Amino acid sequence: MFLIPTLGRGGAERVISRLSLHLSETHDVVVATFDGRDPAFELGGRLVDLACPAEPTLIRKVIRRRQRVQELIRLLESERPRQVISFLAAADVPLIQAARCVQHPPHITVSIRCNPFVGPPFHERWQILWYYRRADRVALQTSRVRKRLCERWRFPPERCVVIPNPMDDALLTPTVPFRSRKGGQIVASGRLSYEKGFDTLIRAFALLDSSLNARLVILGDGPARGELEELISSLGLKNSISMPGAK
Repeated sequence: MFLIPTLGRGGAERVISRLSLHLSETHDVVVATFDGRDPAFELGGRLVDLACPAEPTLIRKVIRRRQRVQELIRLLESERPRQVISFLAAADVPLIQAARCVQHPPHITVSIRCNPFVGPPFHERWQILWYYRRADRVALQTSRVRKRLCERWRFPPERCVVIPNPMDDALLTPTVPFRSRKGGQIVASGRLSYEKGFDTLIRAFALLDSSLNARLVILGDGPARGELEELISSLGLKNSISMPGAK
C-alpha cells in the first residue's frame, strides 16, 4: 500500500505513480489518499480515496487529523497490507498513529523528502522527531540528511535508508554545454515554496554573463510566488525570467 495526502502534480506523486505501476505487475497494490480528486499521473493497482481533504483553519485541521487516523485504522484492518509506504508528513504521522491501534500492524516506511534541518516550521520538525522514530524504516534522499538525523536526533541508523529520486534514462543523454549555446533557456519546475530554493536559483541566474542572452522559466505555483516576483523585480530580471504558472 502507498499512502499520500493528495494526487496532484508533485514529485512525491510522480514517484508513487512509477512505483505503483511497476509493482502492480507482480503485487496486489493499493494507492490510498486523503484527497483523490483529479489525479495528475497514471497509477497502478487499486485507488482508495479516504475523502478527508485538507482543512484551512487550525481547529478544523485538528478535527480532520483525527478523522484521517480513524479512516486509516479502518483501511488497515480491512486491507491487512504487509507493507505501507507513506509520503509527506500529512500522511506519515496519521499512519504511524493508526498503525498503533490495529491488531496486525504492517511494516511502515515513511519518507523525508526535504532537509528537516532547514526551513520547516517548528511543529513539522517536532512531528518528525517525535513520530518518525516509531516507523520501521525512514527513507531519505541524501546521505547528508541521514547522517545528521542519526547524529543530531539519535535516529537508529539501521532504520534509515537513502533512496534518491528515480530518473528516466532518456533524461541522462548528453546535452550541449550551456555556455556554448546562444540564447539558451533554463527551465525549472516545482512548487513555489521556501524549501524548493527558487530564490537561490534566481540569484545564481543573476550572476550569469549577460552576453549569454539566457532566459529562465520557472514552472509551478505556490505561496512564495509574491516573494519570488519581488526578488526578480529587485534584481532587474523581469525581461529574463518568467513564471507562467503550473500549466
